[in-house]
Amino acid sequence: MPPKPTSSKTDHPVKPESSMSPDPLGGELERLRDILIGSHARTVSERLDHLEARSTEMFDELKEEIKNTRQELINTFNSEIAALRKELQEHAKRSQDGLQEYVQRSQAELHEHAQRSQKELQDHAARSQTEQQATNDRLQKLAIENQKLADEQSANLRAAQTDLQEKIEGHARDITARMDQKDDAISQELRQLAATLEEKKVARDELAQLLQDLAQRLGKSKS
Repeated sequence: MPPKPTSSKTDHPVKPESSMSPDPLGGELERLRDILIGSHARTVSERLDHLEARSTEMFDELKEEIKNTRQELINTFNSEIAALRKELQEHAKRSQDGLQEYVQRSQAELHEHAQRSQKELQDHAARSQTEQQATNDRLQKLAIENQKLADEQSANLRAAQTDLQEKIEGHARDITARMDQKDDAISQELRQLAATLEEKKVARDELAQLLQDLAQRLGKSKS
């Protein structure tokens, strides 16, 4: 609150008349000044009092208005905060519900996928086992057939070896017999040649020819 203005009477006090004043004209002037200035001072003081009262009233009204405005702002701010908090809570709840729904859906999909994968693996394992069994059966059958074929081939080979051995032995006997015959013939010819040489003398050229013929015949007999 602004301080009250002091009255002009206090600022300009009226000097009392002196009974001992030697100048009566001066006293009149003092009274006249007091009448004129005192009236004006009272008017100014009243106006200042009115202005002070008005300013005090306006200050109180302004303070009350500021208080009301501040309270309204506080109320509005609190309402907006409450609405925002509620909206955030609802959004969080919706987000949580959506997340839970997504998680549940994902878990269901993963479970379904796992079941399908497990069934596919089981089917694949069963097919693989069946195919493996069929392959083992075929391999066993092939092994039996190969063993049988090997046995037949071994028997045929032994028979062929026996037959070939017999043929070789027969051919060798034939060759030996023919060589024996040729050796006998050559021995007889040599004996005849020796007898001829003993009976008569043979020319050197004829002897060389006879030996050459004999060598050719021996070469043919060996081939």
